[in-house]
Amino acid sequence: MLYLDRTLAHELTHAIMAANIYKFSYLPVFIKEGMAELTHGIDDFRTNSIEKLAGDYSLLAQSLVFDEEPVTISDVDNPTYAGGYMFLRYLARQMSDLTINNSTSYTTVEIFNGDDSINNTASNVTINSGFGNDSVSAYGDKILVDASTGNNFVHFYSDAYNVTLNGGTDNDSIKSYNTNGVRYGRRR
Repeated sequence: MLYLDRTLAHELTHAIMAANIYKFSYLPVFIKEGMAELTHGIDDFRTNSIEKLAGDYSLLAQSLVFDEEPVTISDVDNPTYAGGYMFLRYLARQMSDLTINNSTSYTTVEIFNGDDSINNTASNVTINSGFGNDSVSAYGDKILVDASTGNNFVHFYSDAYNVTLNGGTDNDSIKSYNTNGVRYGRRR
């Protein structure tokens, strides 16, 4: 009875989902089992499976199939459960507020939902701001901040040069600590 509390939490999650989700039985098994695994927490119990799926995207894709039965992958214990858990953790993470520190030049930083804080110290970077009220601190050269919706606040610091803010649909503000070619435009 080592994991009785987890088993109860797992099965109660199924019961609550079945009682509240119309046509629950039609959900893919990775959603049903992934939510139950997320509820009771499996990081310590399925660590090896999670690491194997995270290290090989083709294995992760195999675990996320729209079938009514769990899949089998050699050397991965319950891949449908672990894959569903990873998928739902990813979705939850994308909906939360993030703090992102980027130091990689020649890249694009994608932001989704939430009120995010982005600190950029690299050059030749595009920052695609998502929904929410984001705060961007930009050091480096050739920075493009492409704002979406939300009230975004952007700081460009003294060594930032050739920086552009394409404003979104709401009220954006910009504060620059230099005069090195900071431009502000409105998204069309």
